[in-house]
Amino acid sequence: MTLEVLNPGVQSIICDAGRFGFARYGVPRSGAFDHGSYSRANLLVGNDPPREFEAEAGPASIETIFGGLRVHAHRDLIVAVTGATGPLTVLDHDADDKREVPRERAFTLTRGSRLHVMPAEDGLRAYLAVAGGFAVAETLGSRSTDTNSGLGPAKLAKGQMLQISADNGMNRPSSECEVEALTWSDSYRTIRIHPGPHANLVEGGLSALSASDGWTVSPTSGRNGVRLTPSNLSQRARVIAERLTSEPTLCGAIQALPSGELVILGPDGPTTGGYPVVAVLDRRGIDVVAQARPGTVLHLVTESK
Repeated sequence: MTLEVLNPGVQSIICDAGRFGFARYGVPRSGAFDHGSYSRANLLVGNDPPREFEAEAGPASIETIFGGLRVHAHRDLIVAVTGATGPLTVLDHDADDKREVPRERAFTLTRGSRLHVMPAEDGLRAYLAVAGGFAVAETLGSRSTDTNSGLGPAKLAKGQMLQISADNGMNRPSSECEVEALTWSDSYRTIRIHPGPHANLVEGGLSALSASDGWTVSPTSGRNGVRLTPSNLSQRARVIAERLTSEPTLCGAIQALPSGELVILGPDGPTTGGYPVVAVLDRRGIDVVAQARPGTVLHLVTESK
């Protein structure tokens, strides 16, 4: 026994950088939605996560949404929590009172101690990494949970025991990380978009998307895709062709729907689709979207501001 899940919170899953090379069979990449936060957590504890364009799964970590995750260490562990901001508390085995520990820093969770990832104050997804990574069986070369198909490990459950892997060579844990953390704002975010293969199929082109009063994240959003509703209904995305021949898609593709809404495909999203892909996001834009709660207003721009 190494790390026991006392409470998985709203939803906690195992993730690494994803599974690669199976899109032709309809298997999405999956993996960490916010790759930057996943990388920072692992770098902080001394793991070696793959770089952005490396097709490697890397160490397994925990992705949890909204907070509420509680774990119990059955041995001394070096851990770090990144991503959505909010209190982290530890109850040491020989203490009566909880103490708060910092996010975006590595610290030792001693044997018998309990870590509580409190409800997030800003952002949506937090990442818990442990030195060495979690030892979970691979499915198609990845330890990531695919919440759509059920591939990979099941969602974490109360009482589940997680072992530590020796596969990922540990470097010296760091108290700081050179990968910059994003500053979250749950009421307003600006994201740079790039032209998609069907940018000409929305009336007004990309400028029509960026000229609106913003796009509100729908409660129906998830790891499959983040649905955006125009904050001003008169500024819906009007597409010239509502459906096309099904074509390959990828995480970060922005599809325009007949309803005038947009969908940003997530890591568990489909590998093909017939809706026009009017724009795409870069990696940093995907990380921002991963942290956008329902009700968040996103402003799409065609150039950095």
